[in-house]
Amino acid sequence: MKGTIPCGRWAGIPIGVHWSAIVTVALITDVVALGVLPALAPGLAAAAYWAAGAAAALLLMMSLVVHELAHAATALRMRMRVRGMTLWLLGGQTELDGEAPDPRTELRIAIAGPLASAVVGGVFVGAAALSGSAGWPAIVQACLAWLALVNLVLAAFNMLPAAPMDGGRVLHALLWRSRGAARATGITALVGRLIGSLLLGFGIVRMFGGDLGGGVWLGVIGWFLMSSAIGEEAAAVRRAQFATVAVRDVMAPADVTAPSWFTVGAFLDQIAASAHRRVFPVVDFTGQPFGVLSLGMLTRQPAARLETARVADVCQKLDDIVVTSPAGTLADLLTARQRHRGAAPALVVDDGSLVGTVGDDDIARAIELLLLRRPAGDGTAAPSPSPIL
Repeated sequence: MKGTIPCGRWAGIPIGVHWSAIVTVALITDVVALGVLPALAPGLAAAAYWAAGAAAALLLMMSLVVHELAHAATALRMRMRVRGMTLWLLGGQTELDGEAPDPRTELRIAIAGPLASAVVGGVFVGAAALSGSAGWPAIVQACLAWLALVNLVLAAFNMLPAAPMDGGRVLHALLWRSRGAARATGITALVGRLIGSLLLGFGIVRMFGGDLGGGVWLGVIGWFLMSSAIGEEAAAVRRAQFATVAVRDVMAPADVTAPSWFTVGAFLDQIAASAHRRVFPVVDFTGQPFGVLSLGMLTRQPAARLETARVADVCQKLDDIVVTSPAGTLADLLTARQRHRGAAPALVVDDGSLVGTVGDDDIARAIELLLLRRPAGDGTAAPSPSPIL
């Protein structure tokens, strides 16, 4: 997410705060300082309300971090990779590296966040009760009680069956078991659009009723749910289409290779200059696959290094790239490339023999052909080159 400030790592997972989260903190501080605390702890100075409101807002954001950490920790236990966690305008977001492989994994990851929020809410309930019996200041008791209520409400709200909320993921996992992944996505997207529409409409009614702030907030959430549901349905359609394309129909043949022992200069003069391609499989002395090299990789190398380096020094090795078979699907290939955290070309190997490569140009061509072959009048969202690749 652009505009995100890095804030460290947890278990190797980058954690960031989007600039829009600052708006959320400011809004929460305003609501708590002006609307909540004066009613629960009257008679205090304005500065006390503002300081306590800011502290409550920050504690709430920390509660959201716990919610997202629960998702991430569960994903790691289920052997899924997590790209990062981000706090933003509407809360938190944990980005997984690919889709859950089965309903059980998706269900466990989805339910972990609301359970964590419920536990955090329970902790604040206990702290509020303790503060009352211990005679702590009324403003502290009010903040703890508010944090308990909000965390419990967030746990319940996140269980709304609308993607990409946790409840939507739970619904998808339950439907996946009986209806299949594609049908489950369609139903979940429909429910998400309906709930988003209701929230958007309710927000508009509240705005015209005089509650401008609350109406705008509900409207934004409703719009977000509607947009997310439409996006997830389109992504599911793309994945289904990609599953119909075999790697052998996408790959470029490995009829021109780059010997790993060549110098970069020799490779450019003797091979790349006359080959009408940008991606080259790299082979060792025995002809076995060694890695992959593209002209784009060379442009990112310092000029001084290219004068002395060999192909083996600048190519991407087998451990860092995707190796697939010609019988695999484009959908599986794209998922594998995502998990490798990079856009390096893939090698295609059949029974130990190198038969082709798949680079960005090959994938773009396959997607464009899918678009051109779509039946006329089909309103399905057509696949297009995008960051999802």
